[in-house]
Amino acid sequence: MQHLPVYYFTNPRGVRVLASTVVLASVFWIFYQWSSTVDGATRFSRDAIHDIQNKTLGFGAILLISLDFRTDRRDALTLITSTSDIEITEVIDGVRGESIHEKAHPTGEWPERVDMSHLGSWRSHMNALKYIIDNQIETALIVEDDVDWDVHVKSQLNSFAHGLRNSNLRSLYTPQEIQYAPYGLDWDTLHLGTSRTGMAPAPLDDLYALYHDPYRTPPELIAHKDACGEKDWYCWADMMTHTSCNDNSRVLYPTYSSVGLVAFAVTLLGAQRLLYELSWVGLNTSLDYSIRGLHTRGALHGWTVTPPIMSSWVTGDGADSDLTNDGKGRTGVPRHGNLGGEGKGLGWSARKALTGRLTREDYWKGPHGW
Repeated sequence: MQHLPVYYFTNPRGVRVLASTVVLASVFWIFYQWSSTVDGATRFSRDAIHDIQNKTLGFGAILLISLDFRTDRRDALTLITSTSDIEITEVIDGVRGESIHEKAHPTGEWPERVDMSHLGSWRSHMNALKYIIDNQIETALIVEDDVDWDVHVKSQLNSFAHGLRNSNLRSLYTPQEIQYAPYGLDWDTLHLGTSRTGMAPAPLDDLYALYHDPYRTPPELIAHKDACGEKDWYCWADMMTHTSCNDNSRVLYPTYSSVGLVAFAVTLLGAQRLLYELSWVGLNTSLDYSIRGLHTRGALHGWTVTPPIMSSWVTGDGADSDLTNDGKGRTGVPRHGNLGGEGKGLGWSARKALTGRLTREDYWKGPHGW
């Protein structure tokens, strides 16, 4: 092998040439790595976006919050996770507000605005955050037991991850994010399911990105296609109109006034910030509106997607909510059962799909094979 002569390293001109060569080679290597890839992913040994196909959808864990008496909802989650190749990593038992000792109540203005059922919901979510922190989980998806998702959820999350990676709303992904974090790590929260939402006011209302999703909810199935009123829930029409979102696209934007915790992801640092703000500092209103307030004042950074990828399963009777009417739900309404329910804003509900997947044709009318 040919070696450079010793004088090359002692001669000032030789040193400058050598240094320039090293710098140019480094620049060329970096350019080659970034330019020879798709979605800005360098030629590393792995791309974390493939992890979305695993049982935890690319998150470090999926946590389910559920009151112990809602065995009906836990049965439903067993059915939709098993038919979607998804796994609940840990069940966080829901807390009844009455069981929380007075000394453990959060400080703040909450007593005037939050009843016992909402207080229990607060503690349940704090326990989920504590679990994430105690177990050092880098990213986790927290779902409530009325959650529903699309049968194409893995494809939809894949499109979402590519949309986030390709958007001009954030800087290029770091090597760590490309290899280990399909949704990046620059956020505290992800709102994958909302009941209402809104962007930051002008002039920041142009901070959004549209991305293609072949399994976008068909427009005729998006609830509240007209302008959203102050008391309208599951309404995304204003967002769709403002962004000119077409039938094959979803809109991604920094979280500002999103409401809804049915499918809510956090990073480890996000979990720490939430536990600090909502337990250590205090609570001034219900949990979902408290989290909205943290985003509005810039204490948290997150991303919201519209139409939502996950949503609430609603049957329209007293079994729908464990928060309204002090936990009793709607009273005096006959039970309708699950067969007439609806996954709000979803195109191909995993819960609705159970009937087609698990209902057998009459065995006795077919060939028996013996």
